[in-house]
Amino acid sequence: MKKFISALILARKFPKKTITHAVADKETFFKIIKDSKIKTPSETKQIKEGKFLESFFKIKDCVYFSAGWEYNSTYHQWPFAFIFKTDILKEKNFETFKTFIISQAWMNVLRYWRDHDLDYLRSLSEYSQSAKKQVKIFLKNDACSYWVFENELSIFLDSYKNKKKIFNVLNKFKDSNVVKNSSAPSYVKKHFFEDDNKRRMEIVSHERVSLDSNNFLGFYISGRIPSDVDKILRNKFKGKILFDGNKIEVIK
Repeated sequence: MKKFISALILARKFPKKTITHAVADKETFFKIIKDSKIKTPSETKQIKEGKFLESFFKIKDCVYFSAGWEYNSTYHQWPFAFIFKTDILKEKNFETFKTFIISQAWMNVLRYWRDHDLDYLRSLSEYSQSAKKQVKIFLKNDACSYWVFENELSIFLDSYKNKKKIFNVLNKFKDSNVVKNSSAPSYVKKHFFEDDNKRRMEIVSHERVSLDSNNFLGFYISGRIPSDVDKILRNKFKGKILFDGNKIEVIK
């Protein structure tokens, strides 16, 4: 596992409070700059199977953003990102949440079983070794690594006899954590420099996002810029910002 790096380190080096769409590999980054569009998973044929709660909340086929530099730091440290002004959050295709909506929703599912159906939670813990370990951690800390046994969680929630009650809990949870589009830019800016453990905003776009947008500022690229990437940046994106984590330059 990579050493943890606080997202605040990058946030304090960049002069604006922004949102970013991070990319883990050069191939994906190259396709986006070539098309000038960040496409949804279904458009790129990368939509993932499963993802029970993403489907329930209707955010499965979305473009995901961070308020700041979450995926270019922390344990991820992805080398690429597209940087946008927070004003883009006013657009109707965006949805901003006050928390990491999926992880906290799964914690609410586990809390429901702990408080109302402990036998069912015990059955989940007996389903697999990973479920056993994570349920034990949850009962001790009121939190766990849901992604380690997300498949087991999905199976048990989908087959639960009282799942409609949980769905009601989840809908109320989501509604209470949605930020109005008109308020989203100011909300993000207000909480932008909070500690990594407090700043847990989640942002999605239900549609593709164009790099021709007036709210697009530029790029984050860590390390050496590949020659084919550099050529496209200088041909198509003159005047945009290029940030490497330390210095900022304007593409010429």
